[in-house]
Amino acid sequence: MWWYLTLFGLSLPIFAEMDAVGRYQDYKKLKDVLYDHGFDDRLIKPFVGSKCQRDAVIMAAKDLNHLKKTKDLFLRLGYRWYHILPDRFVNNPLVLFKKEFWFAILFSNTYKLKYFHW
Repeated sequence: MWWYLTLFGLSLPIFAEMDAVGRYQDYKKLKDVLYDHGFDDRLIKPFVGSKCQRDAVIMAAKDLNHLKKTKDLFLRLGYRWYHILPDRFVNNPLVLFKKEFWFAILFSNTYKLKYFHW
């Protein structure tokens, strides 16, 4: 029993770091897309499924002076500060047992910035 609890406790920081790397890839992709095409609801809607993704969108929009429009979009879509859980989990809590859910969160493709090299 203690081994399982230890392994669980040691795996949490690894999952958190993998999720953070995935959201950073979203941030980079969104920043390039917003720079290329300007603000458009259709470009942002695929990235509003979780609080972490919305935070990545807000940071990219803030960097390119689209923060007000982005926050207005989130309000129109019905998201508030207390919407923390991913939409897929809220719609179906059993999604935690599906491989696709974990791969989408933890194994994001690396994105190389086009315009912002730092």
